[in-house]
Amino acid sequence: MESPRLGLIVLSRAGMEMPPDAQKAYLKGKEEAQKQDWEKAQAQFEKAVALYTKYAGAWYELGEVYEREKRPEDASKAYRQAVAADPKYGNPYLRLAALAAQEQKWQEVSGWSSQLIKLNSLDFPAAYYFHMLANFNLHNLAVAEQSARETLKRDQEHRFPKAHHLLGLILANQGDNAAAREQLRDYLKFAPGGMDKALVMKQLAEVERRLVLAPTAGPAQGQ
Repeated sequence: MESPRLGLIVLSRAGMEMPPDAQKAYLKGKEEAQKQDWEKAQAQFEKAVALYTKYAGAWYELGEVYEREKRPEDASKAYRQAVAADPKYGNPYLRLAALAAQEQKWQEVSGWSSQLIKLNSLDFPAAYYFHMLANFNLHNLAVAEQSARETLKRDQEHRFPKAHHLLGLILANQGDNAAAREQLRDYLKFAPGGMDKALVMKQLAEVERRLVLAPTAGPAQGQ
C-alpha cells in the first residue's frame, strides 16, 4: 500500500490507430513527467486524449498525474477511460484496485483485481495481493488464503510482506498455530519497520502461547 507503482508496465496496443498530433502530445507528456513537471504533463496528456479518446496509454498516464496531484477521483475516471479504450490493457486495473483499497471499497477492489488476474496475472502479481486484501476484509477467508499463497509464490522480492501477516491470521483461525507462527515471523522479518509491528508481535505471542498449551488452539487475538 505504500507504493503506487506496482507491477510491470505494459504498453497499450491502441496507440497504433492514433492521429500523429495525439502521439506527439503523449510523448511530450512523458518528457514532462520525467522532469516531474506535472502541470505540463497533465496538459499534454489531456491534449492527447482530446485528440484521440481511445488512447488508453494517455488516459493511464493522465491518471498517474492526477494521483501525483492528489486528485484520486479524477485519477479513477481516467483509469476507467483507459479500461474502456482498451479492456486488455492491464495497468489501469491495478491502479483502480489500489485506489479503491485506499477508500476501503473492498467489493470494488475484489472486482478490479479479479479482472486483472483473469487478464494477466503473470505480469501483475500485485493483483493477487489486492485480491487477498479485499477478500480478507470481506471475510471470504478461503478465497483470501488462496490469493495470499499466490501472492507469496510470485513475490520473489518480498514486496508484499502483508501477505504473510494475513495468511498467518487465517491459519491461526483454522487452528494451524505452527504454520501461523512461521507466517507471522516472516512478516516481521520482511517488514521490520511496519506500522503494525506491535500488533503482529502481540498476535505472534498469542499463537506461541497456544502452541505451548495446545497446538490446535483457536484464532489469534487482535484480528
